[in-house]
Amino acid sequence: RGKCHDGVMMVAWDNDEKRPVPPILLDCGSKFGLVHSAVTGSGRPIANDPEPELWKEEEERIAEEEKRYQERQAAAEAAAKAREEDQLQRKENNTFSKGNFVDVDDMVEEKV
Repeated sequence: RGKCHDGVMMVAWDNDEKRPVPPILLDCGSKFGLVHSAVTGSGRPIANDPEPELWKEEEERIAEEEKRYQERQAAAEAAAKAREEDQLQRKENNTFSKGNFVDVDDMVEEKV
């Protein structure tokens, strides 16, 4: 619901020589929607188009997100490789395999 101004306020605003121009809404497409833009200039009012800056920020955000994704992927791959190496190391160090079963052929005869 829009805010309504009373008559006294509007008369004062009309009588003010240096009244500010309210910002306008610019349609920046379905991605960004309506965006506020300040109106500048006294002789010929101009409103800057915010869409190029919005696209630049969006591209920076996407690049940062892609960088974080690649860092997470690299960390996950490193963790998987470390886990695999750890499992191989445990397998090599384990003299008992398959449920603490010792193969007879692997036993060393000790002479007393």
